[in-house]
Order: sequence, then structure tokens, then C-alpha cells
Amino acid sequence: MKNKKLTVTIGIPVYNEEKNIIFLLESIFEQKEEGYKIEKILVISDGSSDNTVDVVCQLRNKKISIINGRKRIGKARRFNSLLKKNESDIFIQFDGDVVLKNENTIKNIIKPFLNDPSIAVVNGSVEPIFPVTFVERLSYFGFEIWQESKRVLGNKAERYRSIGQIRAFSREFTKHFYLPRETDHYEDI
Repeated sequence: MKNKKLTVTIGIPVYNEEKNIIFLLESIFEQKEEGYKIEKILVISDGSSDNTVDVVCQLRNKKISIINGRKRIGKARRFNSLLKKNESDIFIQFDGDVVLKNENTIKNIIKPFLNDPSIAVVNGSVEPIFPVTFVERLSYFGFEIWQESKRVLGNKAERYRSIGQIRAFSREFTKHFYLPRETDHYEDI
């Protein structure tokens, strides 16, 4: 895949992200499509009770498809629905409250796929915005604990970790991957 221009589908499962989704989508539109082409941006609402769907529809961008799931069935099932729709070389999943750091974020996420066709999954790195409120500071504290754990543990900290906010998958991997629903873990109990 070294000199091939990869095709990319972006999937965004959302629940009540009317205040955040526009920032993510704008940061996607600002990406430099070098070495890849964004074919589709699929936004799937998991029964949002706010105006998330309307906010996305107002953008009127031909690459965006909005799927309005009217009933809450959970992020895992919505994610699986998005995977089934993937026909691109790479499927990138973003959470609705993420903003891409710069114009090369997607290029950096797909770089491993360009360099090694056997790569199946790439995780993005998340950096929270510096906290202002008390609740934000509490959340940021958890991030600092994880950062310190990574420093102390080195590669051991990354071994079994898959960041849920930013992930990229090869087409071959998406054909076989299934994210268990939350209840799948408890059916034997």
C-alpha cells in the first residue's frame, strides 16, 4: 500500500452531542488529504434526545450521512452498524466530543497502514483540553494518572489498550471484527 492513495470512511457514533459534533466535523473538513481520500463521514445517533441530528443535517455536506437511530441501543451496537457500512480501505472511528488536533491528524493515523499492509488497528492519542471547571479538573486528574502510568510502565501500559475515542481499522479487519454489546459479557450470569 506504500504509494497507493487510501480511501477512508469515518464513523461517528453519537449520543446527545449537539454542542460538540460541529467542532469535530469542522476539524475533519480542515484535514489535508495527502495519501488518502475521505469517501464518507457516517454519523449515527443512538437515540439522541437533543438536536444532534439537526446540527449535523444543517451542514449539508455531500460526504456526510446521518443515521437517526431513534432508540437507545448502545455505542457498541451502533459501532458495529457503522463497521458493516465500511467499503473503504480504512475505517476511522471518532467519538462525537473529539476535536482533531491539527490538519495532519488523519494523515498521521493512517501512516502505519501505508507503511505496513499487515497492520489491522491503529489507536489515536487523546489530549484533553486544559481544565477550567472543578468537574473538568477531576477528569483531567484521571488523564494525568494514566500519563504517569504510561511513563512508569513504558510499553507494558500500551500492550492491551485500545483508546475508544480514536481508532482506525483496515478493511480486512472490519470484515471480521465485532464489538460485543455490553450485555454480551453477562449472558451467562
